[in-house]
Amino acid sequence: DLTIVTLEPEMESFWAKRISYAFSDMRELPFRTEWFDEVACISTLEHIGKDNTIYSANPEWRESNRHDYIKAAEELYRVTKPGGRIYITVPYGKWTDFGYYQQFDADELEALVGAFPGAEITRHFFQYEAGGWRHSSAEHCRECVAFNIHDSRYFNATSDRDYDPDFAACSRAIATLIISK
Repeated sequence: DLTIVTLEPEMESFWAKRISYAFSDMRELPFRTEWFDEVACISTLEHIGKDNTIYSANPEWRESNRHDYIKAAEELYRVTKPGGRIYITVPYGKWTDFGYYQQFDADELEALVGAFPGAEITRHFFQYEAGGWRHSSAEHCRECVAFNIHDSRYFNATSDRDYDPDFAACSRAIATLIISK
């Protein structure tokens, strides 16, 4: 069984494929403690506590709470069974706040790791270069700067900015965590 948690209903859903949906703020998940065997949180934590009104008309989601991703991570840990795993990806490099999301730096990543006391954590880093992604290291990714696609002419009618020459869609580095509870 698969359950998707999202802030608001999306245009497409897959109820017929036995996928369940919960509409919730990740900082207060509507699930019993130790409910899931595995949890995947892909490209999401960087939006927690930020201005999510580009994804929702609800003004309640217009926030600027830099560290609220920690509350969401603690909730992911709470709903994962002992022996279970949590898979997380976040944009990584130079800390940047784009308003609707933030790119994590080494300090933010360590604060995230701190949300999983006693867990075994495996880290991997990937760096984007013209032509695609490659496995990298935290050190090589530390200075990576993200491209804010929402400042480009594709999302902002008053902008003449195009993609950067490497065609990065956003992040130029990603940190991945595998947390074994």
